Amino acid sequence: MAYRDPRVDEVIARELAIYVANSGDLYRQMTRPTILALSRRRVNKTYDAKLAVKAWENIAEEAIKRYTKEYGKIVANPATRNAAAKEMMEDWDGEIRDTTAEMLKLKKAGKAWSMSQR
Repeated sequence: MAYRDPRVDEVIARELAIYVANSGDLYRQMTRPTILALSRRRVNKTYDAKLAVKAWENIAEEAIKRYTKEYGKIVANPATRNAAAKEMMEDWDGEIRDTTAEMLKLKKAGKAWSMSQR
């Protein structure tokens, strides 16, 4: 059974990360809100990298569902989903840092910052 196999399928992990990066719906519905949430955590100094990976795993699970509907069945064990989440976290780190910097700037200026949009 695929779920008992602890090995990471790097091809599927990369495919999921690419799918998320190229899906406008996933970006608007899940990726951007996650970026904002993680940026707020960084501004408030409550950021936890382990919990951040969990947030990206939620996106990976949704990506698997949507990918399956669009292209056919894709099987990803928990280790592969975790690898995809870590890859997405690395891919989007620049945008998270930019959003955090923007929020910090707005916070220092005394303006509304918690729902900063680019």
